[in-house]
Amino acid sequence: MRKAFTLLELLVVLFLISLTASLIIPKITRNFSLYRNFATEFEELLIQARMKAIINNLSYFLIFDSENRRIFVSSNLSALSSLNNSLIEDLKSQINVPEEFEIKAEHLINLDDYKLIFFLSSGLSSGGIVEIIDLNYKTQNIFYVPKSQWLIYRETNY
Repeated sequence: MRKAFTLLELLVVLFLISLTASLIIPKITRNFSLYRNFATEFEELLIQARMKAIINNLSYFLIFDSENRRIFVSSNLSALSSLNNSLIEDLKSQINVPEEFEIKAEHLINLDDYKLIFFLSSGLSSGGIVEIIDLNYKTQNIFYVPKSQWLIYRETNY
């Protein structure tokens, strides 16, 4: 009667465990990395909108286009009804919202089918709360954009 496993049996089991882990772990970390990157890109876009308003001495708008699943910065609202890429000043001023994310926005300005936050040249904004939810992992980031303060408060829940 056998009382122990052979070295070969142990090596085969360890190989199968490591193979399974090597296939699963990259997918998990890639999706989590995508979530963190999207939240960081959004935060950078908020800061960019405020800084552009101050530097260029113009009002800038952070526009949420839910139909096309994108968020972008623009200083021109007159062409919003005929939304096109000329409205977006450069590609760094736009992020596309991946399908696995949902964005909920509260206390933002509603304009037709768009929601927006405007930033004045003094650094003040219209304010609002933006919640980014990863539907796959049920994680969320909540961004509080104050009307009169410089900082943007970010709360992350896992």
